[in-house]
Amino acid sequence: MTYEEISGKEFSSSLRGLNADEVYDHLDLVAQEWRLLEEEYADATSKIKDLTERVEAYKGRENALQKTLESIEGVRIQAVETAQREGALIRAEAELEADKIVKAAETKKMILCEEIKTLETLYASLRNRFKVVLDTVSDLIKSPEELGEQALSSWRSFSVKPAETRNEAEE
Repeated sequence: MTYEEISGKEFSSSLRGLNADEVYDHLDLVAQEWRLLEEEYADATSKIKDLTERVEAYKGRENALQKTLESIEGVRIQAVETAQREGALIRAEAELEADKIVKAAETKKMILCEEIKTLETLYASLRNRFKVVLDTVSDLIKSPEELGEQALSSWRSFSVKPAETRNEAEE
């Protein structure tokens, strides 16, 4: 029912009928109330429609945000996995490089130890040769008297027995 239907309603008259003015006044009042209710209903329907559209828009945004969050989470997981793989590769490369450095150092150490042994042997040999040279030079720079005394002491130590002692020993 609408406002126009209520306010335009005609009633038939009867002898003992109701007071027509009262009926029409009451119908006008009901029609006005009905009009207010229709307006409120229209406003409420409009608000419901607006709110429903907004809720749908929010749901759309929520879905978009949820998908974005899921994408971000996927990207984060991939980034973490990539970082872990890269870290493992860097660590492995560093370990290989460290092994190479350690092996090279050990090889150098062995070479240096061999060179040190060779140098020590060479030093000892040169030292002995130098001593011989010094002894020879020392002998060369001795005075004739020193040489004579040295020869005599060498001759004495040679120990030649006198002839008489020799004959007694032979008999």
